[in-house]
Amino acid sequence: MTPRVARSQENLVAALRRHADLLDEYSTRAFRQGEESFNGEVAGKLRVLVYQSRTNKPLLLDLMKEHDVSIPIPISRPGGDIEMSINDFLDNLAFAIRVPSRGLVSVTNKQLIGMWAQQYGASHEDREVEEEFAQVLSSGIFIGGLPGAAAALKAIANTVLWLAKEFLAHLDRENVASDG
Repeated sequence: MTPRVARSQENLVAALRRHADLLDEYSTRAFRQGEESFNGEVAGKLRVLVYQSRTNKPLLLDLMKEHDVSIPIPISRPGGDIEMSINDFLDNLAFAIRVPSRGLVSVTNKQLIGMWAQQYGASHEDREVEEEFAQVLSSGIFIGGLPGAAAALKAIANTVLWLAKEFLAHLDRENVASDG
């Protein structure tokens, strides 16, 4: 096995821009009627950007950590707006349904990204998820004209896109300041 070569910060930032642009393009397509096949592509890009696991180092999260940048995410709630970190956002509840085999099944934003990527091969593993999670993905509940899990995926994609744009704007301001 060939050892991996460390990539420069410049290359990593360029890759972040590319992946964020692709996430934007895929999510624009994925959440239109008849384009559901792009949901796996959205999950794949989210996996690259923010899904942290033993084998996956998320590009956006790693770059934010490397640059020591923390950008709170504004979340609208019925009791008033709050701010949370990206890690708290990923641990937040995405979707829940009752399934016959297990009762109430709930998934976090991170779990939804992971199982969607796994189910549709976006993680390059292309394996089936557990039955109850497959039922979450194929739930008959609709939110805003989209199947419930897709509506949750759209909200996650929009939040990650916002965060990526904020972070890239921060880096651009930092570069202008250091050049001036």
